[in-house]
Amino acid sequence: MSCATGTRKLFFYDIEDFFDLSSIETMYRSDAIENQTGVSVLDRYSLTNNDRKFFDKLLKRGASEAYKIIQPLCRDIDNAFNYNSNPSYTVAELNALETPSDYTNLLIIMEDAGTLTLGSLAVIIGTKVYFDGTEWVNGDALTTKYILYDAYFPKKTNLLTGVSVSTYDLNNVTPLDEKLSEFISIYVVREWFRRYGFRMDEIELEYQRLEIELKRLVNYRKEYTRVSRTF
Repeated sequence: MSCATGTRKLFFYDIEDFFDLSSIETMYRSDAIENQTGVSVLDRYSLTNNDRKFFDKLLKRGASEAYKIIQPLCRDIDNAFNYNSNPSYTVAELNALETPSDYTNLLIIMEDAGTLTLGSLAVIIGTKVYFDGTEWVNGDALTTKYILYDAYFPKKTNLLTGVSVSTYDLNNVTPLDEKLSEFISIYVVREWFRRYGFRMDEIELEYQRLEIELKRLVNYRKEYTRVSRTF
């Protein structure tokens, strides 16, 4: 979502995707433990549906830890972090989107009534909609919930050129999106195995690496350079 003074970007992650990823990750790591010891530990240490309540707690903590890192990009927006919820927008806001494809498959709850012009979908308050890559379609049958981060990338006028440009390199938005997902996932896996008292060296190093990389992406700023002149 763009505005006159900057660009807003909603980072959204399906909670069910995290559960699937965490289950697979813990299975692979448990398999590695089995290969080293010769004793099967897959059933004991792999994350399953029976552990869903504990997983939910870990995921919420991981989402909060990730928000602490990206908070500098969110401080100008109210309610910039939401867990296990859906975003809500007005008809006018969705019709004004410059790049609806950024919201592909995001389940949105409408705040008012009207017609979404891309696809001519008529909605009322509370209707669930999503963009399928081509147009807005009805999503009332879906129950998807998300981890949501609403970030803001401000613009600044270059005094040398008079041109208003983003102070953040928007080329890094996609890597930032991917790194957020990785960071939350490794947090869940780290805490899951910590409960069993495993040696955490390898996982801890991976967690620290992702934390550093995420901070670097958040803090990346464009630097203005002098324009060369020919006299």
